[in-house]
Amino acid sequence: MSHWEDSELRDLFLNSNPLIDVRAPVEFATGSAPNSVNLPILNDEERSLVGTTYKEEGQARAIELGHRLVSGSNKKEKISAWKNFIMRFPNAQVYCARGGMRSGITCEWLTEAGIQKSPISGGYKRLRNFFLSLLNEAPLDFIR
Repeated sequence: MSHWEDSELRDLFLNSNPLIDVRAPVEFATGSAPNSVNLPILNDEERSLVGTTYKEEGQARAIELGHRLVSGSNKKEKISAWKNFIMRFPNAQVYCARGGMRSGITCEWLTEAGIQKSPISGGYKRLRNFFLSLLNEAPLDFIR
């Protein structure tokens, strides 16, 4: 797919939309999309625990652990941070690694809090591939 065919991402970046990256800080540190702020649903340690549980005990147990780790005041603080960002930047979008579980849960909790958002389909992986396609399609004299 040509980068111009992905009109959703093209418009997102041409309009400089603010983005909420809900991946763990360690993931954000290795790369992020332009205009992103890291407001993670899980910290690095929690992400590691959930990942290990997923590998050893399966998805259902990992989800259960994630909900236990992010509950009570911890959950309220995260939702408040997301809401505050969205209040400042109403056109903000949410993404995680692949546009799946973490951003989906984030948007679910935001909806419960009265803010309707949908995660960016494909997440960071899609965003990254979009930018790589721009480089692959750039004229050679542009890259020199």
